[in-house]
Amino acid sequence: MAGLYRLLAFLLLTAVIGAIPTAAAAEYPRYIMYLTGQHPIIPALELIQDVTHVAIAFMRSETFNDPDRDGWPLFMTVEEVRARFPKQTRIMVAIGGWGNEDGFRQAAKSREARKIWADGVRRMVESTGADGVDIDWEYPGGNGEDYKKIPNSERKWEIDAYPELLSAVREAIGPSKVISAAVPGLPRDMLAFTTSTIPSIMASVDFLNIMTYDLMNRRDHVTKHHTGIQNSLEAINAYTLAGVPPSKANLGLAFYVKWFKTDPDAREECKKKPIGCKAALMEDPISGADLGKAGAFSWHDQVPDDLVASFDKAIEQGDYDEEAGGHYYFDPKEDLFWSWDTVEAIGKKFPKVVEAKNLGGVFAWGLGEDANIGEESRGFEHLKAANEGIRRLKTARADRTDLARAPVHRTQWQRIRFPRRYYQSDQTGARSPAWFEDLRTEMLNRELPVVIDSTSDRTLSALNNTLKSFFPQEWEMSINGGHKKLSHRAMPGGIGEHTVICNPVLPAERLLPDGTDDLHSPGGPFVRRLWRSGSVRIHAKQWKDMSEGWLLRKEMICHERIQDVRLSGAGDSESISVTIGRTFARQSSVSRFLQNNHLPQNETEIRKAMRDWQWPCMTEERVLVFQREPPAMQLGDKSVAQPRAAKFVKVPKDPDYSHSLTPTDTLLSRFSALTFNGHRIHLDRDYARNVEGFQNIIVHGPLSLTLMLKFLGTHLESHPDGPYEIERIEYTCIQPLFCDEELRLCAKDVTTPDPKKHRKSFKVWIESKLGGLSFRGTVTAIPRIPTTTASPEAEQNIQNSLAPSNTEPDWESPNTLRHTQGDQETFPAPPIMPQDFENFALLQKLLRKSDTSTPPKEPEFNPPPTWNLPKHRPSSAK
Repeated sequence: MAGLYRLLAFLLLTAVIGAIPTAAAAEYPRYIMYLTGQHPIIPALELIQDVTHVAIAFMRSETFNDPDRDGWPLFMTVEEVRARFPKQTRIMVAIGGWGNEDGFRQAAKSREARKIWADGVRRMVESTGADGVDIDWEYPGGNGEDYKKIPNSERKWEIDAYPELLSAVREAIGPSKVISAAVPGLPRDMLAFTTSTIPSIMASVDFLNIMTYDLMNRRDHVTKHHTGIQNSLEAINAYTLAGVPPSKANLGLAFYVKWFKTDPDAREECKKKPIGCKAALMEDPISGADLGKAGAFSWHDQVPDDLVASFDKAIEQGDYDEEAGGHYYFDPKEDLFWSWDTVEAIGKKFPKVVEAKNLGGVFAWGLGEDANIGEESRGFEHLKAANEGIRRLKTARADRTDLARAPVHRTQWQRIRFPRRYYQSDQTGARSPAWFEDLRTEMLNRELPVVIDSTSDRTLSALNNTLKSFFPQEWEMSINGGHKKLSHRAMPGGIGEHTVICNPVLPAERLLPDGTDDLHSPGGPFVRRLWRSGSVRIHAKQWKDMSEGWLLRKEMICHERIQDVRLSGAGDSESISVTIGRTFARQSSVSRFLQNNHLPQNETEIRKAMRDWQWPCMTEERVLVFQREPPAMQLGDKSVAQPRAAKFVKVPKDPDYSHSLTPTDTLLSRFSALTFNGHRIHLDRDYARNVEGFQNIIVHGPLSLTLMLKFLGTHLESHPDGPYEIERIEYTCIQPLFCDEELRLCAKDVTTPDPKKHRKSFKVWIESKLGGLSFRGTVTAIPRIPTTTASPEAEQNIQNSLAPSNTEPDWESPNTLRHTQGDQETFPAPPIMPQDFENFALLQKLLRKSDTSTPPKEPEFNPPPTWNLPKHRPSSAK
């Protein structure tokens, strides 16, 4: 019944959340076409109605190095192109292209040269009437066509010069003109696109056209898709991780086919596994010259005679790789590998890449390349597929509630719990000098609810069934925790499982617009909540003891209190961190304490007792950070909330244990239900992307913690030195982990050998898909000791400690139920640990053998009916 109540309440919560408006992208997605001199074909107007930008390709880069030049050669003028497209379409000029680097290189060498080149661009734009320029330098920093003649080591200076050249162009043509940059899709070519250069690059350009095609070329040694979904995602992720906002990134579509010769000696291998088989040598290793073993042609090109038969078979028999997301065919007779996008393959890229990553749009190379050879007015099947994808994308984004309703959003933040914003004292928004101290005092004195919950088989089974499909099958018994066998003894620590019990369940009117409750919120404008760090500690002396341990099918009490509130940063970067302390204890022990001290069993007295409880099963600390609402929410404009830039943090090397998994939206939604967490950044993609600025819904902080504890705990079960239990973890969340992106759990034993100590120490971390550090922590583990039924002596000691004192406890005294050492307060009291014994065998002798046949009988706890208990009261309340 408790599980049913929990489910019904969560459904109500999510229904309320769903009624809260979400933000939408203000602009329709960009849809860009390159119009090339090789194929200057423009289809009928109805096929290009949605095109937002056209880039006429190319004008050579050296054109602008001459300060006296006044002619601007193009195969079609800007006005001729403009006349063929809708009035709202912006017409740009693309500069450069593959193999045309000299003009860029000459321009970038000095400040004066950059000024001359940028001024030439300005004069061209003004003369032609273009709406902007596309800078196509392939590639600053190296790996261009001439990389064998000019090694990358001689071109490092270009990495810093490239952003300066873009800045000079922006200064010359002004803010009203469009500047885009065509950038490499292969990580090996992204030499100039790093976390240090991206900020200055993005300050000058309006968007990047990421060339997610030619991802296999003649420099590769094994076959792969030249424009597949997975390698496109790798390119997109590399840029967003470096700091490119997804809204300023466009996905590239290829309206052409590529072919590659494979190694004849690897024919049988390629027949079995066409993707990843050995390619022939396609480039001269000395000069870098093309050896004629690879090529490409568009749908508007004549297929070479020697390839016609093989290509006909490819069209007829080609297959789609569902895993990597690309169309291909291997011809064993000709030792040819074919790679291209079909109409269906293009359609799949919109939901799987553009929408999944919340990109700004798409572009295609190139428009005329999709015309039928000899029938220029026909064809354009790939263009039609892209049109359909962009229209669906426009519809989806238009259906979202416009952020012009942001003022309503702001009002919701103010009215639910907080009558005023602490950061302002008058209508002008001026700060009161004491605003933060007022807020801090109020938060430190908040009385948070005391929550009673049951460590039931059903709850823990639901958690384990939610997690087990993400771990190897051979771990299943460990993940399941053997909860049936553990029914009458203390749990092995309870750590990890604690995330799904004792979570507050508040009425819907207490929910904030982002789906969170108001218990720990500082109020507006600090409304974006993130999980920053925390620690969990099992108090081993208690959980090994049946009278005080973490026991299945028993009621636990959790008391929360806000321990610290801190302000950091300034301006839009200002944030407030809130530290929450949580103490878990056996409900029966608290009840007995109150009875023996002749205290009423109500929430007030329980809160007082728990505030200084000396016999906790577990203590936890959580640190939440509340950031300012994004500018769009503050100003009520129609722009998308500013996307959050990712950061790359190096990871430790050589873990002793590791496991990779991919969190799904099902995992996130089930964990939200189990923890009664309605935060929309875990459930609502539109909200996560367009209000909070994330690329996707994100993995909960507690879920990351739980996955790590389950992962390491399973390995500790079979540790060479005997089974160990996790006693303590301290951790920090560095950056978000996203749904549908693989993560890697890692642990490394860093124990310092000491024969007198039996503790194990581990470094733990979680890597994101691209290898950056997202979560790190330290874990302490202790040997597993058989749980015991309390001996008569131990039971008497407990009773003595709980006996009523001669005087009424002074709850106002800071020393009541606390251990102090001079002026230094310690909370809670440290338990006796195995490492405190020089002879570990002595400790084992002190413990009686486990007797799990019958659980110890405990007094019933029946609070007065006036006590307003949480709605998810366990089964004893039926």
